[in-house]
Amino acid sequence: MKNQELIYYPSRTKTLLLLIGSIAFVAIGWRMKEEEPLSGWLGVVFFGFCMLVMLIMLLPGAMYLRLDPDGIEMCSIGRKNKIRWQDVESFKIVSTRGAKIIIIKYRASFTEQKVARAVANALFFVPNTYNVSRAELERVLNQWLERFGQVEAQTDV
Repeated sequence: MKNQELIYYPSRTKTLLLLIGSIAFVAIGWRMKEEEPLSGWLGVVFFGFCMLVMLIMLLPGAMYLRLDPDGIEMCSIGRKNKIRWQDVESFKIVSTRGAKIIIIKYRASFTEQKVARAVANALFFVPNTYNVSRAELERVLNQWLERFGQVEAQTDV
């Protein structure tokens, strides 16, 4: 089954650029804290946290997107979430507040998280941190969905 698996890892370039930006903003906040203590310390704390997250993202296995015949598994800073192909209707690029993201639209038969689904049909999105374009990732996700996402007909006995 290993040959039927595709794994995307975060872009090291994007992560390193975000890390450098976080370091720069921590330095700016540190210099600001003398004249504007609240703003300076907020900048140091917030961007210090961002720095920590970027460093963790650089660790092997801390973040990935795995596709296999059973579904899609997203791991983000050690937290894993598995979604079965049978629960997904489609993947689609949408624009929200000027940012383009890939949303996961669930099938009507997907019964988990009923309360949240009453508000929104798409509860999850695929982050844009991987070393692949959004359009290519959307295409691959939909290909895998078409290949492995067939819902089996239930029969009553």
